[in-house]
Amino acid sequence: MSDERWLNYKQAGELLGITPEAARHRSRRFRWRTRKDNDGKALILVPPDEAVRSTVERVAHVKAEQPMPTPDQSGEINTLNAMVNTLREHVLKLEADRDRDRVQHQAELQAERERHATDTAWHRGEIERLNRLIERPWWRKIMGS
Repeated sequence: MSDERWLNYKQAGELLGITPEAARHRSRRFRWRTRKDNDGKALILVPPDEAVRSTVERVAHVKAEQPMPTPDQSGEINTLNAMVNTLREHVLKLEADRDRDRVQHQAELQAERERHATDTAWHRGEIERLNRLIERPWWRKIMGS
């Protein structure tokens, strides 16, 4: 949460590499939180992953437009490639964690279902036993009829 920033549309557009109007539309489309600053101008809460995603999109777009990098850009490209690889590793780790948690949750859910089925069967047995006990009124049991 500490990476989230309250920005005006112009600042958000610069961060995301889009126009201020496009930033306004994006904030509405994704329902980002908004508030007014002291001057009454709108501020939007830009999620940290949005800036990363926009940077990756811009890099992909630039790569498509520039077939041959110039020698002075190769260091920047290597840095960006390293960042992309780090992000890919992070995504793979998160996906593995998600899959592990999903399997664990499904096992716990199955165990809970089995426990619930056992409890339900026991309660039904108790209901039947109690119904048999109250089939006849108590005074008929005493009178022997």
